[in-house]
Amino acid sequence: GTAKSTDVGGTEVVEGDFNLISGQAITINANGDLVPNTTIYVTVIDDNLVETDESFGLRLEGLSASGRNVIFSSASSTVDATVSIDETDKSTISMSNVTQSEALGTMNFDIVITNPIDQPVSLTVNTRVVTATPGSDYTAISDATYTIPAGTLSASLLDLPVTITTDNLVEATESFTLELSGLTVASGRDVTLSGLGATLNATGTIEDNDEAQITFAASNTPTGTEGVGQLITFKIAMSNPVDQTVTFDYSTDFNANATAGFESVTVNLVNNEIVEGDEYFDLLLSNLAIPTGRNVYFYDVDAMTTTTEISSTATISDDDVATISIADKAVTEDVDANAVLTLTS
Repeated sequence: GTAKSTDVGGTEVVEGDFNLISGQAITINANGDLVPNTTIYVTVIDDNLVETDESFGLRLEGLSASGRNVIFSSASSTVDATVSIDETDKSTISMSNVTQSEALGTMNFDIVITNPIDQPVSLTVNTRVVTATPGSDYTAISDATYTIPAGTLSASLLDLPVTITTDNLVEATESFTLELSGLTVASGRDVTLSGLGATLNATGTIEDNDEAQITFAASNTPTGTEGVGQLITFKIAMSNPVDQTVTFDYSTDFNANATAGFESVTVNLVNNEIVEGDEYFDLLLSNLAIPTGRNVYFYDVDAMTTTTEISSTATISDDDVATISIADKAVTEDVDANAVLTLTS
C-alpha cells in the first residue's frame, strides 16, 4: 500500500510545521517482514514560532495483498493515525527605559519579543506618576490598547507615543512610568511579560532643556537726583521662569539703604546739601543659590559670558545750588582807609 500525511483527525497545521509525504510505497514481504521501511518517518520542523499544540493525520491506503485475506484494522479501504506536535516554544515581552530631551516632544518605548508569536498580542497601556506631572510635563495615557502584530520580533509604541510638553520652564530632570498590563493572546500560546508579573514597567525620563540667565534688564538705567525720598531703581531680568525659588545677595559699594524684590533693587538717596558733581556707585549681585538640577546662572551681557556675579553702575545727580552774594557797604572818605565787603553763600 501507500502512506501519505493528511489533515484527517488533526488540528489546523500550516506549511512549515512538518514535511508532507504523499504516495510513499510500503511493502510487506512474506512472513511479515516490513521492507524497505520498518518505520514511517515524517519530519517535524523545529522552529521558534510560539503557537498552540497541533496535530496531523497519517493515512494508509491502496492495500494490495495478491488475493490474500489482508485488511486494514479499520475494515475499510484506508486506515488513519494521528500525530501530535507538542509546542515547546515560549516568548517573553520586555520593554526598555527611555531617556530624552524635553525638546523632542514625543517619547517612544521599544518592546522586544524573544520569539515570534503566530497570533496578535494585545496589551493595556497606562502612564503612572513618578516625579513628572501629567498635564504639564506630559500627556497621560489611560487604559489604551496596543496590539503587537503576529510574527513580530520587536516593536515600538510608535502608534501610541507619550507626548512630552515642550515649555520654557526651568526645572529638574523628571520621570514617569509606562505600564503594560492585561496581556491577551490566543489560547495555548506560552507568552509572558518579563519578570513573569501581571504588569511590565519602563521609566520615561524627561531631561529639561531650558536655562535661565539673570542679568540687569535692557531697560535698566539707574539714575537719580539726590533729595529726601528720592530713589534709584536697578531693574533685574531673568530670561525664563524657574519652578523653584532662586535667591542671591545684593550689595552696594557704600552703606546704602536698599530694598529688593526679584525684578528690582531700590536704593534710597540721601540729601546732604553739599554742592558737588555727579557721583557713582555700583550694585553687585552675587552668591546665586540655584535649586538642585536647574540651569540658572548670572550672565554678563557686555562680556557675553556666564559669571559668578554681575554689577551695574548708578549715577546720582546733585540738586544743590550755591548762591554767592555781596552786601552793599558805605564808607567815609576821611575815616575808612578801605571798603571791606563780605561775600556770603
